[in-house]
Amino acid sequence: GIVDRLVVAVTYAYDRGAEMATRMGLDRVAAGVAGASLAWGAMALEAAHAADAAHDAAVQLGMTTEEYTRWAYVVERSGGQVEHLRVGLTSLQRQLGAAREGNEQAADAFGALGLGAEVASGKLGTAADALPRVLAGLAAIDDDGKRASLSLQVLGEAGPRMAGLLALGSEGIAELTK
Repeated sequence: GIVDRLVVAVTYAYDRGAEMATRMGLDRVAAGVAGASLAWGAMALEAAHAADAAHDAAVQLGMTTEEYTRWAYVVERSGGQVEHLRVGLTSLQRQLGAAREGNEQAADAFGALGLGAEVASGKLGTAADALPRVLAGLAAIDDDGKRASLSLQVLGEAGPRMAGLLALGSEGIAELTK
């Protein structure tokens, strides 16, 4: 994959740069080139691994890598962890499917969020489509206990852990997802 090609390219650049400097009698330069190449290579490799992981997570969640990384950024900015996003979106997708298949508890939960008709009609197709609306629905609930219960039901164990997203509000989330 891309990571393997990156390793080959960095190794080649390192070897060529160090070889050229050594041939020119610039041993200190060769050491500097080697050190810089290794540092750059390590950063590039780390970035490639992160990109691969984001792509894999996005595919599992049925969203684009861009959508996933945008939401991951928002979750981190709100004090959450990216793993909570993955768990929450997985649970949300499961609950959307259950509600569409006639599961009364799931349908009632979305109804309590003001999303019953949209979920039943399929207008909120994926968890990525539904998440901003679910968060807005949760934020509109004044009763802390009811909000916590619904977030747990719809977003699974990640629901309560994603409370920082609620604090951002719809406008804050929209600003961060631009």
